[in-house]
Amino acid sequence: MSETKKQHKEGNTSSILWLFLAILLFAVALTVTATSHLSLTDIWRNAATHQPERYSELYFDNPARLPGYAPAKKRQTVRFHIVNHEHSTAVYRYRTTVTIGGVTATHNGSAELADGQAAAEALSFTIPHPNETALITIKLVGTNQQLTFRSKS
Repeated sequence: MSETKKQHKEGNTSSILWLFLAILLFAVALTVTATSHLSLTDIWRNAATHQPERYSELYFDNPARLPGYAPAKKRQTVRFHIVNHEHSTAVYRYRTTVTIGGVTATHNGSAELADGQAAAEALSFTIPHPNETALITIKLVGTNQQLTFRSKS
């Protein structure tokens, strides 16, 4: 086979491969558009621009000072924080539970936070009898974020 025919055949194969890839990319874009309710413009903008990370924080004010030991009948207060890094205002619902001796007390709260804003919340509990254990949980409702610790009298 002459060199010219060989180059022509390789050129056709390369063109067909590029055409196949373009059709495949177009089909994927149409599928994503149809299933995600985004326009091709939205898809391109999301792919071509930096998207800031969106997240929320839930943490104890001072984890080293959590009351691992809490004298019976003495009120304990634990502070926790919620911080918004979602790049828009968000309403955070949280649930605190304190279980002592098989009895659970639940409290629901919420905080509306602008981007970058933080809320300091407090949870109080009292262990009524000596040698009892309290299990304390703070959960951001609708997320997988929660804090848990135990305290014993």
